[in-house]
Parts: sequence; structure tokens; C-alpha cells
Amino acid sequence: MEPLPASYYGKIDKKNPVISAFVGEIKEFKSCIKRVRDFPKFDQTTYVRGSKLLFGIWNKYKPRLPTYYYDQHVLHIADFLFSNKLYYLAQWQGYGRYLCEHGDVTIDSIKDVDHFKSTLFPQGLNTDQAKLTFQALQGQCQCMFYLERARGREPSLDSVQKLLSLLGFLRIMMQALLPQEKLCWLVYNVLTKRQVFVSIKL
Repeated sequence: MEPLPASYYGKIDKKNPVISAFVGEIKEFKSCIKRVRDFPKFDQTTYVRGSKLLFGIWNKYKPRLPTYYYDQHVLHIADFLFSNKLYYLAQWQGYGRYLCEHGDVTIDSIKDVDHFKSTLFPQGLNTDQAKLTFQALQGQCQCMFYLERARGREPSLDSVQKLLSLLGFLRIMMQALLPQEKLCWLVYNVLTKRQVFVSIKL
């Protein structure tokens, strides 16, 4: 018998046994990652344990949680990992996971604003889901940048092409966002809050 979904137990709140168990496992994962962050030397064993914990949590609870609630927490954890400079894990089990579950589209394949909107936002830009998708796209781009930068101070030709592709995608995303009053604050977030791409030297 398949485990019952959270909706079976009523309201989606802390009293719900599925939500309570989910929140508890997320706290355990965060504690694991904080140990990785605080250890003087990178602890590969604890990092791998944390990665496996998170992978198991998503697979275990995705069928049992409301989709929007699940998506919010995937991106919350992605932001948490990003803030701890664990960019690969943030991309793999956070932003990238969300994007794969909502249409596996590569950044390179997006050529213009119309293509961007029709491919990634078939329901339009003025939805709650659209905000999450923009958040995931922003985080994905930032992780890709930092991972590329970590490969060396002097970028190879291949790295330069990847960075140019990222910048091109961000330009398209901003062109789509700016006319949307409720979403244009995300452009500010991309450019200033995390200050990504300001130090690119080509």
C-alpha cells in the first residue's frame, strides 16, 4: 500500500503528520549541511550523507505533498545550499530538479523572449508558479556561473562561450520580466542582491 498523501490528514500545517515528518527530515538535512559548512576542512563524508538524505527526502515526499508546497521547499533548500556555497548540490537537487520537473529545457535552447515565454511559461507570467520558475531560473544561472568560475581564474574558450550563453539568457529573462510590474523586482534581485556576473572578465 502506498503511503497516504498529506491531504488525507486535513490541513497542510504543522499538525499534519506528513508535514511534521517532512519538516523534521528537512531540519536533519540542514543540520548536516551546517556541519559541512562549519568544519574547518571540507568533510566529504558528511557532504555525501547530506546529499543522500536530500535525494531520499525529495523522492519520499514528492508524491505525498501538494505540488506547490513541495516546489516552494525545493527552492527554499536550493537557496539554503546556495547561501552555503554548495552550488553543485543547489543546482542538482534544487533549481535543476525544479526545472526538470516543470519541463526539461536547456538555457542554450532559448533564443528569444517569445520562445522563453511559450516554453517556460505556457500558463503566462502572472501566476504564483511563474514566480517560482523565475526563482529557479535565476538560481540555476547563478550556480552555473559559480561552478564555471571555480574551474580556474583564466577561463578557457569553452568557459567563455558558456558564460556568454548565460549572459544571453539573462538578457532574455530580463526583457520578459521588466514589463511585468509584479515580477520586475526579480531583475533587481539578480543584479544586486547576490551580485552575480559583475566580476566576469572575458
